Amino acid sequence: NAGQGINDGSYRFFMNPGTGFAGSLWSNMYNVVNRSNRLMNRIDELLAKSPSATETKALEIAKGRLYIFRAFAHMKLFSYYTTDYTNGSALSVIKFDFYHTDDYTRYEKRATVNEIVSFIESDITKAFALTNDGLELDMAAAGDNNFVGKNVAHAILIKLYAMTNNASGILSNI
Repeated sequence: NAGQGINDGSYRFFMNPGTGFAGSLWSNMYNVVNRSNRLMNRIDELLAKSPSATETKALEIAKGRLYIFRAFAHMKLFSYYTTDYTNGSALSVIKFDFYHTDDYTRYEKRATVNEIVSFIESDITKAFALTNDGLELDMAAAGDNNFVGKNVAHAILIKLYAMTNNASGILSNI
């Protein structure tokens, strides 16, 4: 490119579709989504067996963290594979919100920007609903930074809103 766009930031990163980075990002993030969906399905099965109140709370906190992981993976995919962040009807990524079985005949279309943004917001909302507005995410990991907490969830939303030029969304998560 002879240096054009380097100083103003318009050409700092270019992802070639045929490179290993493009394929590995896609497969790695959808692996996170798939595993999160599978674990959430298993948690639902365990919750259906009427565990004790302590076990129920632990399972809900785990499920809340999985919602945040799934939101992060979709946001990461959104950031690299969306055609236009500010156009709500532009094509984005595939929304996987279901337990994926070995039925490979199922075809999922790419969602729109508005659908993915709503989906990510919904996952964060569900995580907070399961964990007392996110407080239990942080309390369960007091003094330990090896767990996802509510600050990570807010960071995901802030990044998402910055990409989509939603200033009010940014301010509500600061």
